[in-house]
Amino acid sequence: MGVIYDYFAADSDEQAAAALDLPGGPGGPDGHDGPVVSCRIDPAVRLGELARLFAGVDRSSGAPIAATPDFDQLVLPISPDLRAALAAATPAELDAVAEPWSRIEEFDGGFAPPDAAEFLHSLAEVSRAGKGLYCWICI
Repeated sequence: MGVIYDYFAADSDEQAAAALDLPGGPGGPDGHDGPVVSCRIDPAVRLGELARLFAGVDRSSGAPIAATPDFDQLVLPISPDLRAALAAATPAELDAVAEPWSRIEEFDGGFAPPDAAEFLHSLAEVSRAGKGLYCWICI
């Protein structure tokens, strides 16, 4: 099945950490109360390239704020600068960055620009839904 990444908004680190208690994570059947983007886009490398291209920041995520004892689930905060840039972005700005981002080496040609744009529009919606943007990772 691979690693699952759910991007979601929360008003605090404590609220975001509670995602560890949700069966299936924020995107699961009993999930988070706001929009969630479930994908296979990691918060460090692929989202890191987006942060560099779009927001001009070097880091896309911080250290885990919560983890299960065996580290098969983690919650990472996403850079406030990247969250703010996504939240403020116009649809045209998101579309403009989708094409160069979809062509980064880490996607190995497997992410079409329209799919990248759809992801970015969804992530921007999540970024507007709370004070912080987080990623729940299930390994």
